[in-house]
Amino acid sequence: MVDNDTLFIKKEYVIRRDLKHHIDIGFKDEYQDYVYESAKKTISNRDAVVIDIGCGSGYKLVKYFSEYKTIGYEIEPCYSYLKKTYPDKIWKYSDFGIPLENGSIIICADVIEHLDSPTSLVDWIRGSNFDRLIISTPDRDRIYGVDYNGPPTNLTHVREWTYEEFQNFIGNHFKIINHFYSPHKIEFCNQIIECVKKRV
Repeated sequence: MVDNDTLFIKKEYVIRRDLKHHIDIGFKDEYQDYVYESAKKTISNRDAVVIDIGCGSGYKLVKYFSEYKTIGYEIEPCYSYLKKTYPDKIWKYSDFGIPLENGSIIICADVIEHLDSPTSLVDWIRGSNFDRLIISTPDRDRIYGVDYNGPPTNLTHVREWTYEEFQNFIGNHFKIINHFYSPHKIEFCNQIIECVKKRV
């Protein structure tokens, strides 16, 4: 398990250890809709390749990016559901065990809070070439208030970051272009970071 210091989370914060696997089958655009909407605004090339890590039901990827080449990454049971539901699209099974494809834009909408090791996800993304990364996660302060020390009440979340913590963690690995909240009421706790690779 990664320690809080590595993730820029306060020392007192307690993670969830009795994790339940989150399954997105059956969901459409109830959550993270603004993440995908924001991602689409960054595309200027008709030949763009859109990569979606943890794409869930695939609904939002198909809704916003049907005219582009898309590659969605998932694990079971979502992976089999995606292949059956959208057989004309590209779906890849991955728990970071295969190289991430290169793409114009990478979307990672509310995935990182479900992982034991967020650094594995970040390292996987850093191994790819891309123009933009759009990554989102809930804001702990907005959900619980500033004094909450965990664990998350969502049984599928290992940990949750504050705005400042998430900015510091992602900024340690990528160059941040923009950091903002979703204006949608249902997603008002959702923080979104747009970033690019750091120049060596």
